[in-house]
Amino acid sequence: MNPFALVYDALWTMALASATISELVKPGNRVRFDEPDRRDPAKKTLQAADFPELWLVPSGSQAANLHANSCSASITRRYEFILHTGDLRMTESLLTVEWQLFCALVNWQSVLGALTWKSVASVKHTRLVEVRNGTIDQKRADGMNGWSAVWACDVDLMLPRQLMIGELSDA
Repeated sequence: MNPFALVYDALWTMALASATISELVKPGNRVRFDEPDRRDPAKKTLQAADFPELWLVPSGSQAANLHANSCSASITRRYEFILHTGDLRMTESLLTVEWQLFCALVNWQSVLGALTWKSVASVKHTRLVEVRNGTIDQKRADGMNGWSAVWACDVDLMLPRQLMIGELSDA
């Protein structure tokens, strides 16, 4: 698995380490884009049982340095957790899931810091860069009201250039 996919998987692991998130967000309401048997994991129509719904999406890179030092390249990847609650009562799921997600992300050094790619620890830093709240996208929720939240975090990776170049011949 490549470093971007390793981080994606580890972020899900961190979120689901919360018993509260695992209980509130049912497995069918966790929108994962890394499952090989589901080309489009988003549900086409939503009902009350489909909430809360939690997505994790990669949302690009904020910075990349192909020559960060004499032997490494660096990149800052952004990932966003997107929560749709289907409920206007903030304490029922919005604030509860947000708090648990915050607690889970605090553990980044133990989880992301332990990731290795080709036996090299590559995650150097993770930070929460933005949290946005609002009411849910009515088109997405089939007319159901509710809160939504977007938690954006940046993950800094430092990768050995020689191993990256070796990927070109391994493909």
